[in-house]
Amino acid sequence: MSSNIQLELVCEYCKKEFTARKTTKRFCSHNCARNSHKDRTRNAKIQAALDRKNQIKPPVTEIKKITTIQEKQLLTLDEAATLLHISPLTCRRWLKEGKIISSRIGKKHIFNREYLNNLISKKGEQIN
Repeated sequence: MSSNIQLELVCEYCKKEFTARKTTKRFCSHNCARNSHKDRTRNAKIQAALDRKNQIKPPVTEIKKITTIQEKQLLTLDEAATLLHISPLTCRRWLKEGKIISSRIGKKHIFNREYLNNLISKKGEQIN
């Protein structure tokens, strides 16, 4: 048995009136339903991208790291690299080339923070 219900509804996409045979109809045609779906998915992707963009914040952890590093007298290789704003691999390469010096305790390199601060200030003077 089928019902002979006929409802006058307004299409959610094109805003035109149409006669619906079901109470669940939202669109006047397949094209309007497809275009509405495309718009919704496009808008959802754009919104997700904007949300990701808004979630990106400056690396507060780097600032906290540097302030904790400034309090220490002896630094590890990773901390020295963070203080010098270089990668740990570059720090190791500079050690090998003799550009910076460190003490070794076992297999670990230990850097004096004052030495690194002097190195930074000397490099700044050479640039100016």
